Amino acid sequence: MKTILHLGPGGDQFWRKKSGQWLLVDPPEAGSVWVVSDLAEEILTEIQVPRLFGTDRSGFISRQLNSRFPDTPYKTSLPGPVADGLLDRLAPRQQALLAVDARQRVDAALDGLGANIAGVWTTSGLLARLGLGRSLPADLFIVLPSAQASRILFVHKQSPVISRLIREASTAESVSSEITRTLRHLENTKVLERDGAKLPVLVLGQDPRIAEALLAQGMAVVPVPKAISRIGSGDFKFALFELALKSPPGQLAPLSRRTGHVAAGLSQLSYVASAVTASLVCWALFGAYGQLRLDRSDLQQSRAASSRLGQQLAGLEKDLAAYPVSVGLVKSALRLERDEILSAPSMPKQLQALATVLAANPALRLSRLSWAVESAQAPPCAANTEAGRAPAPAPALAPTANSEALPSLPGSRISFDLQLPPGMGVKARGALLGDLAQGFTGLAGLTLLQNPALTQAPESISGGSKEQPTEPSAYSWCLRFANLAGIAEKPGPGKP
Repeated sequence: MKTILHLGPGGDQFWRKKSGQWLLVDPPEAGSVWVVSDLAEEILTEIQVPRLFGTDRSGFISRQLNSRFPDTPYKTSLPGPVADGLLDRLAPRQQALLAVDARQRVDAALDGLGANIAGVWTTSGLLARLGLGRSLPADLFIVLPSAQASRILFVHKQSPVISRLIREASTAESVSSEITRTLRHLENTKVLERDGAKLPVLVLGQDPRIAEALLAQGMAVVPVPKAISRIGSGDFKFALFELALKSPPGQLAPLSRRTGHVAAGLSQLSYVASAVTASLVCWALFGAYGQLRLDRSDLQQSRAASSRLGQQLAGLEKDLAAYPVSVGLVKSALRLERDEILSAPSMPKQLQALATVLAANPALRLSRLSWAVESAQAPPCAANTEAGRAPAPAPALAPTANSEALPSLPGSRISFDLQLPPGMGVKARGALLGDLAQGFTGLAGLTLLQNPALTQAPESISGGSKEQPTEPSAYSWCLRFANLAGIAEKPGPGKP
C-alpha cells in the first residue's frame, strides 16, 4: 500500500487510502513513502536562462540552484508553461526554481522513517501543477484553506511566482486580506500593473463566505474544475495526495535519500524481466515438445507405411512365384515390346507427309508403293521395268542439309513409282521432278536414296530429222525416313 507523509503546521501525519477514503495510519515499516510538505520555508524564484540545450542547460540550472539555495539539498526546477515556438518549448528563457529551506525539519522527518522514500513534493509545486489546467486563466491566485493555516499561491503567465503560508485559521476576512496584501506586493515589485483589473481566484475549500469576501474585494472567483472537485472529497489536500502518488515533476529529494525506492523499482523490473524470460523459455520448450511429438508421430507413420510396403512386395513376389510364366520371360517380352513394337516408325504419319508434297500437283499418279521398316533384311529399292526399260541406276545420296542424324531407333524405307501427266516436255518434266525432290528433302528426317530428278536427261536442240528421247512411263523414287517423334514439313527454299 502507498503511504503519504504530510509535513504541515499540524505536525507529521501518515495517510493511506483505503476503500476510497483517506485515513490516518501509523508509520509504515516497509514499502515506500511519498512525502508532501506544507511549510512556510517553501521558496519560489524565477531566473533568466540563456538559449542552452541538453547538458549545458541542466548544468546552468544546477549551478543556479546551488548558488541561490546553498543551505538545503531539497531543491529543483519546475516545468514551465507550454510555449508556442519550437525554441521556446525546447529551451525556454524563463525558469522557475523551487526549494524548501527547512533542512533540519525535513531531515528529522525522513531519518525517522523505516520505509523507503519515493520522493519529496511541496504543496506549492503541486498547486502550481494544478494551475496549469487549460480551463484556468494564465494569471491566477490559488487558495488552499485549512483549519491550521492557509496556502496562497500566485501563478503569473502559468508560472508560479510567490507562495505564502498564513499560520492562522482560514476565515473569510483573513483570506481576503492576505490576498489583498499579496496583490499589493506584486504591484510594488512590478510583477503586476496597477490597472485595477479583477484578478481571478481559485478557492480550494468548502466555505462559501471566502468567495463572498473576495467578491467584495473586487476579485473574480473561478469555479473549481470538475477534475479537481471529484478528487477533493471535501478536503482538497487529498487531491494533492493523489497527484503526489503519480510522482509528477517537481520532486526535491536528492538521490541519496531515494536509493532504496529506486533499487526496489529496479528489482521489480528485473523480476518482471525474469518472469517474461521464463515465460518465453517455457513457451519455446512447449513448442519444441509439440514439434517432437509431431516428429515422433511422423516417424511411426513412416514405419507403418514401410511395413505395409514390405508386405505388399512380399505378396507380389509370392504371386510372381505362383505365376506359370517365369520372370525372365516376362522381362524379355517387355523388352521386345519396347525395342521392336513401340519403337517402330509411324507409317500413317510418313505417308501423310508424302501426300502433302504430292498434293501440289493433282495430275500425278502413284503406280506402285512399298513401305518397310529399315533392317538388314530389308530389300533394296525396287527397279522400274515398266515399258521394257529400266531407269538409270540412282546413286546413293548423302543426307541432305535438312535431314536429321541417324537415330538409334530403326527408320523406314519407302519406294514408289510416280507417273507424270502425259504430253509434258522435257523441260517441264525436269522442273516438276526438281520441285518434287525439293519438297521431299524439306520433310524432317527424310533422305533421298533414289532421285529421278538427277537422272533426267537435259533437253537438247536438234534438227527435225533427229529422233527425240522417249518419255518414260514412270519414275522410281526411294526414300529413307528417320524414326523421329514427330514428322513435320519444313519450309523449303523460297517458302515462308
